[in-house]
Amino acid sequence: MRKRIIFLIIAIIIILFAIIKIEILIINYEKFSFWLYPKNPNRNGELFKVFLSILGAIGILFGIYISYRRAKAIESGVQKQGEVINLQSEQINLTRKSQIDERFKNGVEHLSSNNEPIILGGIAELNQIAKENHAEYSEIVFDIFCSYLRSTSRESKRNKTILKAIINYLFKISDENPYLKYSADLQGADLSGIPLENVSFRNSYMFHTKLPYLLNSSLEGANLLSTVFSKIDNVKFNGAKFRGARLYGGAIRNCDLSNIDNSEDSIFHFIGSTVENVNFDNCILHGWQFLYCQISNCSFDNSKIFHSKFCFSNFNNIKFNSVNEFKMNDLRASCFENVVMKDIEITHSLFNGCRKKNPYPISAINDIKNIKEQLSNLENSKSDLSGIEQINVEFTYCKREKLSKIDIVELFEFLESYNFNQFIM
Repeated sequence: MRKRIIFLIIAIIIILFAIIKIEILIINYEKFSFWLYPKNPNRNGELFKVFLSILGAIGILFGIYISYRRAKAIESGVQKQGEVINLQSEQINLTRKSQIDERFKNGVEHLSSNNEPIILGGIAELNQIAKENHAEYSEIVFDIFCSYLRSTSRESKRNKTILKAIINYLFKISDENPYLKYSADLQGADLSGIPLENVSFRNSYMFHTKLPYLLNSSLEGANLLSTVFSKIDNVKFNGAKFRGARLYGGAIRNCDLSNIDNSEDSIFHFIGSTVENVNFDNCILHGWQFLYCQISNCSFDNSKIFHSKFCFSNFNNIKFNSVNEFKMNDLRASCFENVVMKDIEITHSLFNGCRKKNPYPISAINDIKNIKEQLSNLENSKSDLSGIEQINVEFTYCKREKLSKIDIVELFEFLESYNFNQFIM
């Protein structure tokens, strides 16, 4: 009850104060309007209009302020929503990354399994990860697969199905292959017995690598140091470095080896093989060897050939036109048919025991007994170069004598100097 009386007294005081203030305001209003419009009988109305305009302007400004505050609130809300979305996206990415890492870990672990389906599953999983996450995973997957090829291909119980699956993923020529831009390290890998068709080993390092049948493929820019081949058909070698590569007991066909500029340590050896329809034009052949080979439909035009061996081989439909340099080469016990030599000066080269007829029956290169018998049958045979069409050819300091026993021993030693067993595929 006491509180109500106090509130009533305070209310009466406020009302009285307001009445006094209003009366004062009315009196001041009258004075202000008279001051502002002394000659206008409707001065109070005009002043009232002014007050209304001011109140309207204040209302508009207040509305703008309210709209601004509302816009800021909406912007703040959108920003917070964006932060929430970004946080959710980060969490999703972390979850996805965690899942990929788990898949990657499982794929790598599967490679160490002894179960072929599990290994193949791991290979497929790693390949899929590399395709889906090219920038982050393709190179590491490529290196893992190359390491697997190097290590397992030399095992006695290697699984060719698994090796072939990896090779198809890594080296198959396709616009969708994410690995072709990388350079493979296949040092010591043994890929024998695995047909390689339409594959690319561009810029690969292939030290002591064994390669089987290569068809419609690329070895451009590859380092073929002591690489052993079996069969080569329609393979690109632009920019390749041979460095003691060997084609042993096989064949090379339909290849372009022109414009190969090889230094002394860049040598290709063809042993007991067929060399057919190969272009050697504009090459530098220093120390190359063609031993016990069938060489046909090839061209050596405008090349430099020196310190090379073409011994105990059959030449058929071969062109040596305008060879820039032909010196210190060994062609002993070779057979020439339909060979053209034009505009050449041949110096310090051996042609002992060469002939036109009776080409060698090129047998298996590891049949040493048969090869030795073939060589022995040639002892004391005269040199006959009538199988060569000579046009403006000059022989300087060359030997064109009978094939002596010493010649036969040396030729056989050339062949025996190769450890044939290491090349068998």
